[in-house]
Amino acid sequence: MEKREDLNSILPFLPLFLRSSTLFWPSPALEALKALALGPAVSRVRSGRVLFDAILDLRDSLGLSSRELAPRTASGYALFFDEVFFFRNPILMLLLCL
Repeated sequence: MEKREDLNSILPFLPLFLRSSTLFWPSPALEALKALALGPAVSRVRSGRVLFDAILDLRDSLGLSSRELAPRTASGYALFFDEVFFFRNPILMLLLCL
C-alpha cells in the first residue's frame, strides 16, 4: 500500500487510521457511513438538505469544523441531490417514495 502514489497523495486529507497496512475509519464515522450506505429507509436522507446535515454530523464525529465550509455549501448539496442526482436515478426515486 505504501507504494500507491495515488492513495498516498490523498491520505493526508482523510481521517483514516493505518493499522497493519490496513486503513480504518474511526468508529463514529464508520457507523454514520454504514447508515448512509443502507439507504433512505435507515439513514432518513431523502433530500439534499438532510444529506448536508448528515455530512455535517459526520464531520462533527471526526472533529472537523463546519466553519471551514463555504457559506453556500448546503445549497450546493441540495441542488446536486434534489435536482441532479435524484431525478437521474429512477431507482433512488422509487426508494425515497417508499
